[in-house]
Amino acid sequence: MFKLILMWAITILLIGCIESPKNKNKSPNLTGNRDNQNEPLPEPIPSPEPVPNRPLPKCEVICDNSQELFKETDQFSYLSFVNFGFRGIGRCRGHAIITQNLAKLAFFDHSDRSCVESAYDSQCASNALEQIKNILSYKAEKIIGFPDILTMSEHPKIKAYLKMRVRSISHKYSARTVVPENPQSDNQFTNIFYELVARVERNHEPYIGIKGGTVGDHALLAYDYKRTAYGDTLCVRDSNYIPPNGLECRSIIYHQNGEIYYKRADLDPTKLFIFNLMTDENIRVEKYRVAQKKYCIKLNHLRNNCTL
Repeated sequence: MFKLILMWAITILLIGCIESPKNKNKSPNLTGNRDNQNEPLPEPIPSPEPVPNRPLPKCEVICDNSQELFKETDQFSYLSFVNFGFRGIGRCRGHAIITQNLAKLAFFDHSDRSCVESAYDSQCASNALEQIKNILSYKAEKIIGFPDILTMSEHPKIKAYLKMRVRSISHKYSARTVVPENPQSDNQFTNIFYELVARVERNHEPYIGIKGGTVGDHALLAYDYKRTAYGDTLCVRDSNYIPPNGLECRSIIYHQNGEIYYKRADLDPTKLFIFNLMTDENIRVEKYRVAQKKYCIKLNHLRNNCTL
């Protein structure tokens, strides 16, 4: 009996020294909390606030500033051929108006010379001619393959077409002298001069009718205004003179003491006794404004900057 009691006691002691499988390899809980179950859960990361979907502006609105519509004059925006006679009459009027049309409504990628580099590819010329026809109907166009008006008009096929269009514009027309918006003196020439300055500063390229001591009835296009050694000066294109290095303000009209003088780049100054800005210029300006606005709307809509 004693032996049985002794064996039972030994068995109990052995069982007490064996680790329970449930507790084997269990790390001690240093915090005193059971499996950290009482630790606070981390705050959830808030989702970013959704960006409000702002409606795009209307194309009509962003293209409505007429003061910013007219593009600046390009250095090579003049024809590659001079004024020429047709049936005994010079075509300076047609030459000036065609130049003005192209200067205001032809846009170019100045890095793209593909039509020039492909030895005047005929398909390039054909594509450009279709766009030129639109421009001369007062629609703005982006012409690909030529960098500027000068280079484009050197292409034999395009030159022949432009000369035909120059001849098609009559040298006879009916218009009145523009009444300057802000007359500055009692001198009509002074008022017209500063009306032209105001238009040039709005990126217009106004058509000017002149006649003087050594120049007959003639047409010029103003494109810039500067203060020079001659005083207040308008830079002009003359269809009888092709600038060798781009528009450099070498042909000029200047104002001195109420008198107006014209100096072509290669000639001495001459005093003018006819100096006119005519109302048909206002009609063309409005057509350019409408065409450039349509072009602005089309371009910004394609770029997803606005809605129609």
